[in-house]
Amino acid sequence: MPKSGKEHGEAGKQYEEDVREKTGGISEVINKKEIDSVTNEALIQAKDSESAIKKPKNFLNKKNRTQIKETIKMAKDRSKTAEFWFKYAPHSDIQQYIEEKGGKLVIWNKEQ
Repeated sequence: MPKSGKEHGEAGKQYEEDVREKTGGISEVINKKEIDSVTNEALIQAKDSESAIKKPKNFLNKKNRTQIKETIKMAKDRSKTAEFWFKYAPHSDIQQYIEEKGGKLVIWNKEQ
């Protein structure tokens, strides 16, 4: 299961590294925003968060909503797709929010 609290930091960083390895992307800061994996086709944010499964309202707080919208805008400005990779399937409210804004949701787990 995903980590929460203090353990999440390390688990989240490991998932970001796994996604970069899978996509062949690099971590990059664009407009003062960290993008977990940048490829020729996509700007990718990697998410390994228990709240994305159990507490969608907490996950969709102002900070995360802003990150989602800004990532989508930056991707469009660069003719790329905005992808949000989740280690575990998030709550349907999160998928709906991302897709309504123009992002793509990917569920991928290195262990599967």
